[in-house]
Amino acid sequence: TLYTEKVDYMPGMTPAERVQKLRKMTYRDFLLEVAKVDPMVVTYLRDRTFGSARGLSGMSAIAARRRGLPGFLGMDLGPDYPLPASAQNLPPATTHKTVANYHFPDGNATIARLIVRKLIPEAMPGKTLEDSILQRADYSRLDLPSNSNRIRLDSTVVQVANTPDGVSAVYSRDGKMMRVRARQCVLACWHHVIPYICPELPDWQKEAQRYQVHAANLWVNVWLRNWHAFEKAGACFINAPNGYYSQILLETPVDIGGYKRSTSPDEPTVLTMLRVFETPGIPIKDQYRIARNEMYATDFETYEFNVRDQLTRMLGPYGFDARRDIAGITVNRWGHGYSYMYSSVFDEFVDRGEQPPHERARMPCGNITIANCDAAGRNLTADSIDQAHRAVLELRTFMRSSVNF
Repeated sequence: TLYTEKVDYMPGMTPAERVQKLRKMTYRDFLLEVAKVDPMVVTYLRDRTFGSARGLSGMSAIAARRRGLPGFLGMDLGPDYPLPASAQNLPPATTHKTVANYHFPDGNATIARLIVRKLIPEAMPGKTLEDSILQRADYSRLDLPSNSNRIRLDSTVVQVANTPDGVSAVYSRDGKMMRVRARQCVLACWHHVIPYICPELPDWQKEAQRYQVHAANLWVNVWLRNWHAFEKAGACFINAPNGYYSQILLETPVDIGGYKRSTSPDEPTVLTMLRVFETPGIPIKDQYRIARNEMYATDFETYEFNVRDQLTRMLGPYGFDARRDIAGITVNRWGHGYSYMYSSVFDEFVDRGEQPPHERARMPCGNITIANCDAAGRNLTADSIDQAHRAVLELRTFMRSSVNF
């Protein structure tokens, strides 16, 4: 019924009244209290929002509608809230623009490698995206005195401060405290960390930075010796609403720069299993804190047991043998995985039209500017790039308006 019937679950309301009500309730509450579905429906749908690291109790009903989740076919919300094509089982509208989507074998590490190549070409030979994929970085060239740009790894900054002639940064390396001085500095770290390493910031800015509470989620990569069981099951993506891991997906097939996908079930491949934590009934930030504590308190043996147990129960009938078919397991605990995204349910300033905290949090301070996903109030790669660009422009503006050092 949620997916196919045009039911108005809020009869007698104007479109504007419906929108306002949906903005202030979670999608979970909409399903249970407004649509009055059986609780098992919530269990079935619980993993549909996990791509944002939020469960059904962490996303507003209006946001769920924008994402094409079911239950809204018969509810007129006015011209500003048309149904997405996905909710109507329609293909997305075509445009004159061509958008290139990239999925790199190593995730965003490819972008970091290309940045290294631009800064220090000798450390990453080659000229194209494709020839960077299998290229090994020469770490010995990253921090040479002769470099125009230097990258110093294993150096944890513990204090950044403005000085009369620039910036001082204190960092820890090899058990020693070191100091570097520069004319300017970009702080590209989590907002909630910055007040500890840059204490001179004004209190109002520190308060805005502490508003950021990162979402936690868990990605487990399983190296399979083959994928015969998936072929026999006829599946490459599995939703497991009641499982310890809610989503199970085979590696996206990628052929790029000498890196070749697995083309036969006889060949090895990588399987990803996703677990996102949810505690309904409490504010989303508290849900993230509970999730982070649980994630770090859980030992590897528990994660491993649930990998083997769940895959055996799902794929055992298709010939899967965990002892034989699993070659390795990597547990990626993203305790601070995603930047906090605002919600009309949990963030009251949204409806009051006030300046969002991230805009105050990223304000420059003397010779110091700030760049990260937190500064965008979102968590996409493009957001981090945009914020880096903004921070550098702020440095240039400051340089033009000040006396040369």
